[in-house]
Amino acid sequence: MGIVQGKQRKKYPTVLSAMADDQQQAGPSNQPEQQPKDDGKEQKPQGDGKEQKPQGRKRKLSAKRQNTNKRNNGNSDTEVDPDPEKIRFLLDPVLNALRSLLNGNENETMKALIATLQPSQIEIEMALTKVKMDLDRVLGFPNNAYQIYDFGSIKSGLAFRDSDLDFYIHYERNSESKQEQTKLIHIIHGRMLRDGTFHGLVKILGAKVPLLRAIHGPTNLTCDINFSNARGCYNSKFIFAVTRFDPRIHKLAIIIKFWAKCAFLLTNHRQMNTYCIIMMLIFYLQTKKLPLLPAVQDLQKGVPRVAFGPWNLGYPKDIKFTSMNKEAIRMLLQNFFKYYSTFEFEKNLISPFVGRLCAVEEMKQKKVRELQPYYRAVEHQNYPEFNYGTQISIQDPFELNMNIGGVCNSAAHFEQIKLSFKTAHEVMCANNSEPFSKVLENLFTKTKRYQKQTKNAVVSVVSKNGTVPKTVDVSAHWRICRLLPVEYELFIVRQVLLARKTDKEAIITERQIKDVWADCMLDFIEDILQKIYLCKVEPIKDAERASSKIYLCKVEPIKDAERASSVPNNIRKEGVRTFELSCERQVIFKRARLQINNEQELNNEIAISKNRWEMNRPLVFSSRVDMFKSNDAIEFHIPEEHHKNGSIRVFIESCFLTQIRKCIKGYFKVMLYKAEEKAKAALETAAMESEGQAQTAHALLHELIPNLRNPDEQEHANRWLTKLVEPSLNVRNLRDKRNRFLMMLCICLLSGHIQAPFNAAPVTKLPEVSSIKRPTFAPPAWHVSAAEWKDHLLLLSELYKKLKIPAIRKCQSHVKQCTGGKDARSTFLDKQFEFFLYLTKYYMHSLTSYAELRIACKWIEVLSQIDRNCCARAKGIRNDHLLVLMSYLLQHQLMGPFRRLPTHPLEPLMETARKVAKNKPMNRSDGLGINSGDDFLSQFPIPEEGAYAFISLTSDLFEKAGLLINS
Repeated sequence: MGIVQGKQRKKYPTVLSAMADDQQQAGPSNQPEQQPKDDGKEQKPQGDGKEQKPQGRKRKLSAKRQNTNKRNNGNSDTEVDPDPEKIRFLLDPVLNALRSLLNGNENETMKALIATLQPSQIEIEMALTKVKMDLDRVLGFPNNAYQIYDFGSIKSGLAFRDSDLDFYIHYERNSESKQEQTKLIHIIHGRMLRDGTFHGLVKILGAKVPLLRAIHGPTNLTCDINFSNARGCYNSKFIFAVTRFDPRIHKLAIIIKFWAKCAFLLTNHRQMNTYCIIMMLIFYLQTKKLPLLPAVQDLQKGVPRVAFGPWNLGYPKDIKFTSMNKEAIRMLLQNFFKYYSTFEFEKNLISPFVGRLCAVEEMKQKKVRELQPYYRAVEHQNYPEFNYGTQISIQDPFELNMNIGGVCNSAAHFEQIKLSFKTAHEVMCANNSEPFSKVLENLFTKTKRYQKQTKNAVVSVVSKNGTVPKTVDVSAHWRICRLLPVEYELFIVRQVLLARKTDKEAIITERQIKDVWADCMLDFIEDILQKIYLCKVEPIKDAERASSKIYLCKVEPIKDAERASSVPNNIRKEGVRTFELSCERQVIFKRARLQINNEQELNNEIAISKNRWEMNRPLVFSSRVDMFKSNDAIEFHIPEEHHKNGSIRVFIESCFLTQIRKCIKGYFKVMLYKAEEKAKAALETAAMESEGQAQTAHALLHELIPNLRNPDEQEHANRWLTKLVEPSLNVRNLRDKRNRFLMMLCICLLSGHIQAPFNAAPVTKLPEVSSIKRPTFAPPAWHVSAAEWKDHLLLLSELYKKLKIPAIRKCQSHVKQCTGGKDARSTFLDKQFEFFLYLTKYYMHSLTSYAELRIACKWIEVLSQIDRNCCARAKGIRNDHLLVLMSYLLQHQLMGPFRRLPTHPLEPLMETARKVAKNKPMNRSDGLGINSGDDFLSQFPIPEEGAYAFISLTSDLFEKAGLLINS
């Protein structure tokens, strides 16, 4: 079964404990236990009722089949013909066995059929033993015991000779996250490749239940292995109990399953599966005048509850029910086909839990008294509702909010189901006087394939050789919707660019505005179709891109060289978005005017669309769409292959064109709001960083000013310090200028002599930065000259010289939006680095160890490699490291990460602090019990890289983690 949706949680221990009687294969580290297991579905329906598309077709026992991993790239409404060899692999032996019978009565016929279709129990056990032994070699992990559960048709008693093996692997330390499950599949996949026993490996990671498909070489059996679908095991066990209750049920299930294979129901598309077919059979047997089975809710009475969220998985292992039904298999089978050949699938609910016929509308209106557990789970526990928007509604007997009939999501396949039941009933009626063996022979062979009928006669505009005549205007057979830029939309785009602009001197051009508008439009339209119109948008690959033959009634792929598309030749192929647009219901008719001014209103409109899904009438279509930018406009091309009043035309004219502009306008407003919020946050961060820099300089000046020997110079320096920390200078336009003055004042004091303009009292208005004069002589403590500095670098050992410069992580939007060191923030960080580098050189002489001096030189060399062409985030990381290095030099020794060479990529200091806080207490173990500060600081809002004041918050973290030796 699929994973529980919404707030439901998988409870493997509860489910697995309910399978205590199932047979399980313990891993090498386990003590073997006895535990059978089951699932009733060869192909597991998902919790949302939607089809799980495989990445490749499963390879069966037959050695004759070829091309087993090819996928169907056709239209979703067009079925791929089932592999004739696959059907003949079982059908020919079945027909031979049926024709060889002399009497053809029910008992002899069923014995021959089961012996031909199903492997013996000994064969099954031998195959399982071989496969599990080989699996043991690739599944084991140290200190993590596991158990192998086999389920599916092999355990429900419905396996055929071409059936696959389904395994669920349960580890003691099992992770429920899909990311961890995917990682585990990658690991097992690599082990299987190296082992060599398994081949044809396919990782199906996009499914709701990720699985690994492999072919076991010695047995040639396909194995589907998953690590999260424990519920599937329980379903197999339930079906096994039902088929064991009455031998007629098992025989009916075998006949119906094989008939479904022959009648185009169990196809490669997997739009119907064995589990759905068996549930339909159980429901039919429950609704007869003389029921052969009770409802599941009645089976659960008097049985201990097995909790799985709000659902009860309990049922008796040995069903005790007295049935007065004595009908023969032949009559039960005929009435089964009659029942569903006249069944109103759109209106009625198939629910083995309820066990009686009720309408889907009754379930919606909460009038089905037996479904009180479902109503409580949805209303009070916020579980997702049953998916009513499907052509067939089959309720899972245990997870009552799951529509397993949702796998049938194709109109053509739904018509095939109705046609197959109707044909089967006609065959049964026509062969009333024939022996049962003859009835089954005709049932399996006289099947009909549904053909999608064209609405008009096909008139081809393509010649026999597949080329388009030059006299034919291809674009005449495409419906074109053209969306031109609106002035208001361009105005919003301009405001967005202004909010994003970091360089005040950059000019925003009209060309730039229109290009951004077009790029946004393509993304917005796709998003609107999916979220507001609730359409399905499935991109078409380049190889399938409708380089197409154009007919009035169909579209067929042709070669690129013979392309007959409406896309102009001057449009680049990369700029065309081609996708399959499909719809089941419209959500726009009779709807109030769309109002989207912010993100909250957008989410409200999306919620309204979802609520109207059930209220509005169906509007079913599926069509290919080409969308691209052409001459500063967006063109939306749809093949003109439908009736004048077809569904696609109704959608375009009555839904799409009437509301798309209002939706786009709202999307642009949301985009502007987010851009302004982001710009505002960036300004706040810049202000915080600037204030941090000013505070650092202020603290340094407090230490340096008292060292001045000249009282006049001390007086001037104090007045300048008082002037520079005035609140009037802490504004956006003056912060950078103020910090430059603070930096230069520090440099002057380090030189031991004050230069202009600091040698006089400050004036009311700050002078220009260019008026600052640098020191004319080296500071007294500046012993390391430029030549000596170079010598230190040359003295590095050969090992140090061969070290590569560590990688620096790029900013998150480096490709599209980072200016590559050309923005105002990068310029500020470069000036900051120069200032820190000046101070670091001054304090380098305090190192007494020559080895430490060489390491410090190497760190300076590495950090200097992050030059003006790097992004602002990398420069921020550089500045943070340099400040930490300088703070250690003030203590006359190297500590923390600077005790060794920079051999690893530099990480932001915030990440380092979080790692420390995760494993180490912040404070010393002083008996006070105060050691929770690490959690507080690790969650504290921290500015971006380059905000070096962050060190003051994390020094204790570094110290306790061993990154500082002494403090």
